[in-house]
Amino acid sequence: MAKTPQFLKPRLRLFLSADIIGSTALKQTPRDALSASTVEWFPVLQGFYLETQRAFLGGWIRSLPEDTKERQLHWGPDPEFWKVIGDEILFTKELTDSHQLMNVLACWINAIDAARESIRKVDRRLDIKCTAWTAGFPLMNKEVALPRNFNIADAPVTDYFKEGGRLLNERYAKKANDAKIAVDYIGPSIDIGFRLCQFASARKFILSVGVAYILSQSNRKASDVRVTRFRYDGASVLKGVFGGIHYPIFWIDLAKPGDLALLEDKLTKPIECTSDDVHKYCDKFFDDASPHTFKPFIISQTENDLKEKPDNYEKDIENIKKNYGLEIIGDKASEKAAEAETPPQGTHAVAQTPALKASAATEETPLAISAINFAELFNEIRKVTKERASPSATKKVSDCGENTTPEGKDEKDENRDKD
Repeated sequence: MAKTPQFLKPRLRLFLSADIIGSTALKQTPRDALSASTVEWFPVLQGFYLETQRAFLGGWIRSLPEDTKERQLHWGPDPEFWKVIGDEILFTKELTDSHQLMNVLACWINAIDAARESIRKVDRRLDIKCTAWTAGFPLMNKEVALPRNFNIADAPVTDYFKEGGRLLNERYAKKANDAKIAVDYIGPSIDIGFRLCQFASARKFILSVGVAYILSQSNRKASDVRVTRFRYDGASVLKGVFGGIHYPIFWIDLAKPGDLALLEDKLTKPIECTSDDVHKYCDKFFDDASPHTFKPFIISQTENDLKEKPDNYEKDIENIKKNYGLEIIGDKASEKAAEAETPPQGTHAVAQTPALKASAATEETPLAISAINFAELFNEIRKVTKERASPSATKKVSDCGENTTPEGKDEKDENRDKD
């Protein structure tokens, strides 16, 4: 059994979204209405991206404690810029301990306060709305990798799983940086996060049920009390999510003392949720929605609360490893074994395919070779075998040196089809 590579080890990621309210109307200002007093929309958006990034990542760095153990436990890996989608900027952070969530959300709220103040100085009609959600990898959600530089001379990719595994292996092994390989995140949890954005407002910082579940279990005192000021707007059907079951809409109240919204609350008397009630609800929700999802978990040396993996998790990971071809792409010992079994170039008729010529020219490792166009190799074997009936092809077939079946498939090919 091959050792599980870094990109297939369980990870829980937090995703944070900030979107400008009122930007569409700002961009639709008629050209004949532009004047010296009219705000140009592009500098506003560019400033929003820059100020949000500076406030969040800068605030995070300034909040880090000097004690290394404390930093590892309650802060963990730094958050990272993910991408910009229209008027929305997104960040992600790997959670290596559930206690980190409260600190990163406190930094995020402070950053949004700063970004909001910045854009409202330009135009009082503008504001910011936020959403946070978690996604577990690599079972429910996936990382997708693409080379940034496309070379038309490269052989076509015929096994997308293996090629994706090769690129992610390179990325996690630090053989390739962001300049060479782009990584994105896809999956049902990502879709849910974007669906939840529609419920956000300047006051309502929307949380996925995963975020509410983790945040509500923490007994630590938040540096910003707003982090634990839970509200609940009932459950709604999210298009295409969980087979149409109702999804809970939790939110953190970002209203500040003196805001009109809080004065209105004194009249309407809305109910503020306790952490215990939120946690009990989320726990039951995950149980009821188990065919579609499972409770978030973290595998690390410091995590003590979120340690329960879903049923059959290890078995599912082994199946994923097979899809990526990791029965032959694995740890260094597996790579050396695969290298020993690979015949030298020129002694095998199939070794002259474009895929292996390219790999030999670049001196790629067995890890990379194993991910290059295996279907092309087997097609070559089939082609050679079909020519057996031709007298002129007899010598070519014998040179191939493969133990083929009457159907033109070798034993490895048959096993691959069964998998």
